Amino acid sequence: MKPLSFKTTLKRVPEKGGWHYLMPPDKVVVTLREQAGKKGNIPVLATIGTSTWPSTIMSMGNQQWFAAVKADVRKNEQLSEGDTVTVKITPDFGRLKDSSRTVGQSKQDDDKALKNGDKCKVIKGTHAGKSGVVQDLKTSKTGAVTITVLQADGERFKTLAKNAIVAN
Repeated sequence: MKPLSFKTTLKRVPEKGGWHYLMPPDKVVVTLREQAGKKGNIPVLATIGTSTWPSTIMSMGNQQWFAAVKADVRKNEQLSEGDTVTVKITPDFGRLKDSSRTVGQSKQDDDKALKNGDKCKVIKGTHAGKSGVVQDLKTSKTGAVTITVLQADGERFKTLAKNAIVAN
């Protein structure tokens, strides 16, 4: 998956010992959510210059998001508050729960993402262990992806797409 790239200003929480952080643009946060297949905090791998570190995109409230920049990164890259930095960032699939699942990864990058007509197996939630054919895949305004699953016996049920994987 190709990293997202953006420029931003390195900021610092004003209290003594305050964190240094960066704020990704809204469109980057939206794309990261799509790639990670989740809302809320997003584990990421961030790179500035030659330094790469694990961080998390977290909410500041009011639809504002930030990621902490470690002291060793600031030291290695000779950065201080107010500097403009170019950041490359991707979801850290190794730290995402159920990172082996394919649902929610970038549709362009993942030909294994659930699609209408796919055979699937539900791996968690109320319907764990059931399988069938994906129908009526929908994304809500909040970003939750739901599917209807048609079982071999004709019974249908709804579940979150993140609870299902493509069955071979």
